Amino acid sequence: MLRIIITVLIAFNLTAGAVYFFSKDRVIAEVIAAAQARNATALSARIDWEGLRVFLKEDISKMKRTLGSKGGNVGPSLSQVNTVVDYYAQPENLGLLYYYRDLLFPKLPEKAFIDSTGFFPPYGFYVVLTYPAAGGPALGDMGALMKDRLKARVVFRLDGLTWKVSELHLPIFLVPRQSFSVPAIEYFGRGVHFDKYWPENPAE
Repeated sequence: MLRIIITVLIAFNLTAGAVYFFSKDRVIAEVIAAAQARNATALSARIDWEGLRVFLKEDISKMKRTLGSKGGNVGPSLSQVNTVVDYYAQPENLGLLYYYRDLLFPKLPEKAFIDSTGFFPPYGFYVVLTYPAAGGPALGDMGALMKDRLKARVVFRLDGLTWKVSELHLPIFLVPRQSFSVPAIEYFGRGVHFDKYWPENPAE
């Protein structure tokens, strides 16, 4: 019986490794293609929104508790973490990412934002996004010092037969401090027509 269990476990891990090896690059290529096409619908379909919100609430709350009083001026207050996550982690806000990418980095290829990729245990992979090495707006002296910390790790895990984003690891200083009474896409994108980023209705 033990031999059978070991054999099954080895076969499972080999299969998972093969799936990871052959599909990771394809998934990343599809995400890049969606970014190039300004297709927020395709990108939204690659995100497990509910799972992502659960992860962000737990991860940000953990960071705030770890910082204690030292983190009072960074990120949202502990009592506002859930509200802030629910406000920003919504499919419609992908339009803002496309808008600011077009506004601040209009000539840079999407690959310029990828710092590294790799395996994320137990069965997933990650993509580290970073501030481009060149071609972006000047950051100033303080921004230049912080540039190496302007990174976010996006984790993909299998959801059925497809890979979806289930985790987003952000440094606490990149987490917004508050929400607003109007949708984020209206507050930050006043006067912008976001319909061009949505070829069809977003799927959650």
